[in-house]
Amino acid sequence: MLIHLFFLLWGILICLILSAPPSYIPLFVCIFIISIAILISAKKLLCIHKKCIIYGIIVFIFSYLLSSYVIFKPHNNNFMNFSTISSDKKAVIFFCEGEMEKYTPYYANAFLERVPFYLKPIFSYRIKKNLLRT
Repeated sequence: MLIHLFFLLWGILICLILSAPPSYIPLFVCIFIISIAILISAKKLLCIHKKCIIYGIIVFIFSYLLSSYVIFKPHNNNFMNFSTISSDKKAVIFFCEGEMEKYTPYYANAFLERVPFYLKPIFSYRIKKNLLRT
């Protein structure tokens, strides 16, 4: 049962490593390495069966999908009711938050509207990698 917690942690950490800003990556990688070291050192205490590994992989996939959904969850846009505006209004107001100063998953989500949520961490890693090159 304890090994399932490691798979849960690893699923979340993989998603966070792929989608987090670069300044957080050393922390997540350090936690990942420490958890692997703890698992290896506690291998004698844990009895690992094939069935346990299969359940662990299921837990890993579930935790990856859940953390990916939480990070890139759809935004609730509350637009005003345009049917109440009179038809003689002709102005258009453009609102812009400015350019990205650094990579964040919030802004990457705007580029990834058509990508399924479970692939968004991988695509956001590509965006992050391209932003770091420039």
